[in-house]
Amino acid sequence: MRSLAATLLMLIASQPAAFAREPRIDEVQAAAVRTAHADPSRAEAAADRARAAGLLPALRVRVARDLDRDQSLDLEPGASDQLGLDASDRLVLEVRAEWDLSRLAYEPDELHALESASRLARDRREAIETVTRLYFERLRLVGRLARAPDPEARSRLGEVTAILDALTGGYFGRQLRRRP
Repeated sequence: MRSLAATLLMLIASQPAAFAREPRIDEVQAAAVRTAHADPSRAEAAADRARAAGLLPALRVRVARDLDRDQSLDLEPGASDQLGLDASDRLVLEVRAEWDLSRLAYEPDELHALESASRLARDRREAIETVTRLYFERLRLVGRLARAPDPEARSRLGEVTAILDALTGGYFGRQLRRRP
């Protein structure tokens, strides 16, 4: 029994015109990964930001205003100043920066970034597997229709093409329209 790849290669070789419009599988896979927002560089950037967060200080700013007013009355005979009034107005501005250097060795948010990277890798793998399966199903349908008309195959071809177009954010359909 021949492998699927060998069968498809023979089919493409026997019907080159039928497959001339097809975009390359690596282009379709890359478009699906972009559409799924599953690019691994996003997860790496999140992990880098989490690690770099340890370099930033925690800032605290405090502003305080003290208003004091003291009044006094001196009742001693012969005192020169019998009535006294003292007032003060004080504004305090305090800025404090604290670095938690332990976050340079281990940042708790890094764990979240790693979990996110794991989810992105899974999403990326699923997107690639799905479009690859649909892409080669589409090639089989194109080859089948090149040999003989088949309404069921034509309907399924339209469905698979629409799904591929949706999974690639419209890339697949644009490529089909551009090619001769």
